[in-house]
Amino acid sequence: MEKFAVEARIGGTWQRIAEGTTIGHRRTRPLTAPATATAVRVKVLESRATPHPGATALHLSTAP
Repeated sequence: MEKFAVEARIGGTWQRIAEGTTIGHRRTRPLTAPATATAVRVKVLESRATPHPGATALHLSTAP
């Protein structure tokens, strides 16, 4: 993948909460602000070949 976006359903509407240019093994993408969502999705925006995304995990952090 060359470009991706992470979107969260907040208050019934999808909002982009993060984006990046590559996804690799154990990629960490911190958010700029806390988000409470009912669903999260990763969208592939650009790719040279057919993407084969694996498992995706979300982690709660209490760090400042």
